Amino acid sequence: MKERILIIGQRRSEHPFYPFWINKAYRVFLCAKGQEAWECFLRESPDLVMIDKSLEDMEISTLLTYIRHMSTVPVMITGETISTEEALKLLSLEADLICRDSLSIVEGLAHGIRLMSRWEGKNNNHVKSWNQRDLVIDFPCHEAWVKGKKINLTPIEFRLLEVLSGKEKVFTREELITLAFDMDYDGYDRTVDVHIKNLRGKIQLNYTYIVTVRGLGYRFEGKSD
Repeated sequence: MKERILIIGQRRSEHPFYPFWINKAYRVFLCAKGQEAWECFLRESPDLVMIDKSLEDMEISTLLTYIRHMSTVPVMITGETISTEEALKLLSLEADLICRDSLSIVEGLAHGIRLMSRWEGKNNNHVKSWNQRDLVIDFPCHEAWVKGKKINLTPIEFRLLEVLSGKEKVFTREELITLAFDMDYDGYDRTVDVHIKNLRGKIQLNYTYIVTVRGLGYRFEGKSD
């Protein structure tokens, strides 16, 4: 499978790395806007994210926080105007690399390839399982199985499962709306409860995976294989 690279903040005609990534047979997605980038991230599960300081419609720190709720994918941030204070904040949010100096094409490719190769070795092709493979999730293919049988999940149900299983924490309804629904969603937060109920009905045939934490939200439980 070709590695997927998500480049955020510049258009294709403006980005110097684009033709080189393409020539090296990577799948490249370019998004000038934050919302477009977030939707692409959820859809494509990239192997490397590159965010340029030129991103205008969203704070880089906000987008990085969304990404880190979902994934440990390597994130590389570029921009000659990034201040030391900004760089420290982004690093505290678990950015992997901040490049404040002008990068040559060769340097940019080398940094990106190095980050991807490190991450690849840790993630077993993005397939995870729990409770002796009772539940298996293939994140890039957006597929899930219970006891070896593929289950049909709606896009929102899969996103909820992806978010909840990605971190050992309690997610509030507001966080789940932000991370699993479209960013311009303006419905009721109790809609989350309906989707959670439907998701539980599909994955909790043998084990309880989604636990309600009264007054707070939901937490994922399961013994990782």
